[in-house]
Parts: sequence; structure tokens; C-alpha cells
Amino acid sequence: MSHRRSKLERKILAEAQEIAAPHGIEIFLEIGGRHPKLILVGNGTRRIEPLPSSPRNPDDAIVSTRQDIRRLCREICAA
Repeated sequence: MSHRRSKLERKILAEAQEIAAPHGIEIFLEIGGRHPKLILVGNGTRRIEPLPSSPRNPDDAIVSTRQDIRRLCREICAA
């Protein structure tokens, strides 16, 4: 069964890739389980950030995920 990415997932993935690209970090979207997950890979480190599957406020979901991606990028670069 194929899973078509929702508009929210596509928007979050695009913004996350924009944030991570200057740091040399690759981001992939993994579908499975209860929530989709962003996989961040860089500097020999792998981090996972779950995404909300149906948030009440999509704008808040984007803002909080953006903050989490920035934090994870700092952690990966410091490692």
C-alpha cells in the first residue's frame, strides 16, 4: 500500500531540508508506525524526530518542528 504524503508532511520536510542543508545534514521522511518521522543524518550521527500526524493547529506543528530541527542540527554539528 502506498502512502501519499500529506500537504503538512511535504511542507515540514521542505522546510527541514532548507534548514539542514547548509550544515551538510540530510533529512528523510520515514512513513510507518503511528507517526511519520524525520530522519536526520550527518557527521556520522543519526537522529529521529517524530511528526504530529494530525495536529490541531498545523501552523504550530510547523513552528515547533522547525525549532526541533534547528536544535537537532546544533546537536549533530557539535558531535
